[in-house]
Amino acid sequence: MRVVTCLPRLLAYSDRFRMLCALSCKVESLHILTTEQPGSLSELVSANPKLSLVVLPRKGFNRLAFNWISERLRSNDLDIIHDNFGHFAAVFQAWAGSHSREYRFISTLYTNNWAWFNRVRKPHLDLGWTYVSQRIITLWRDRRICKHADRVLVLGPGHEDDLVDGHALDVSRIRWVESEVNIAHFKAVEQEPTQPPTFLFTGAVCRNKGIDVLLNAFRLLKDRPYRLQLIGRILNWEKTWFADAVKEADLGDKLIHVPQVPGAEMAARYRGVHSLVFPSRFEGSPRSVREALASGIPAIVSNIAGHRGLDPHGRFLRFVDSFEPDAWCEAILAAVNESEPQYTARRHLGVEQMVTFHSFDAVAQRLFHSYKDVLSLPPRSSG
Repeated sequence: MRVVTCLPRLLAYSDRFRMLCALSCKVESLHILTTEQPGSLSELVSANPKLSLVVLPRKGFNRLAFNWISERLRSNDLDIIHDNFGHFAAVFQAWAGSHSREYRFISTLYTNNWAWFNRVRKPHLDLGWTYVSQRIITLWRDRRICKHADRVLVLGPGHEDDLVDGHALDVSRIRWVESEVNIAHFKAVEQEPTQPPTFLFTGAVCRNKGIDVLLNAFRLLKDRPYRLQLIGRILNWEKTWFADAVKEADLGDKLIHVPQVPGAEMAARYRGVHSLVFPSRFEGSPRSVREALASGIPAIVSNIAGHRGLDPHGRFLRFVDSFEPDAWCEAILAAVNESEPQYTARRHLGVEQMVTFHSFDAVAQRLFHSYKDVLSLPPRSSG
């Protein structure tokens, strides 16, 4: 099985690259089209002989990728063309029309832009124009990809409905797969939670991620000693709002904001935390929650598709069905009042889920099975 995929920002997505290294061991060859030299990841490239990096200039990457793939399709040198982020949209459009082709087109939608516009843009939150324009472009890529792909992969149950509604995609062409986490770096350490209980949020500090919900919920809890720690950069267009919201919440030293933590130090930040709190309004599959669970930290999360993909059977995540502060206040109190055996079981189940289904090798195996499955079926006719 000869596969090509893309990962332009190789170093920023180093965990995804490690997962692809595991995938390369299961196929005949895996080509990764990128814009970066491997740098600190060079040893991984050397250790995986079936993997090859094709470094293309950042400017004109999509066009150059189109030319590279087209040349190999003409000579029948590829079996799977696996798109990430919509970079291969033109390839899918140009080459998917043949009914007799032996190669197959697969795309992983790490985020669903149609759903984002319906769930995040509708409430009229303040958003930077650059960010919104990026969403518009990728929504157009999603539409082109979905129209021509043999298989579309999403990151959790529930995302399928959005593709059916948004792109008229036949549900039979959609599968959901897990997303990777570095279980060697993020792992549980037996340690009592600090007192008073600290609740952690990691990620972009903005209303899109539900920071308004957290500030209002902890305002309701201000008579209790609980602390809220936010780790993440305040998005530029939210700085004025955030300063005003912090002043209004009046949490004093119970609110801690750390703008940035180096990636190598992030694992230590989970130690001693009672729970992660993550009321995001939309996610593909949030890295913050995966890292917390792998570190043995229970999580209180919004009940959205991206979170259900991490706990599809509802065994250990504490889901909150609304974005009302009262509901989050109740969930936080329930977490604090949970018995020690229940809390410990929740921790262990989360770790087990990450190790079993979200390790690099587990995700690579799931992709490999997806490749075999789609190759066993006739190619989809475009239109």
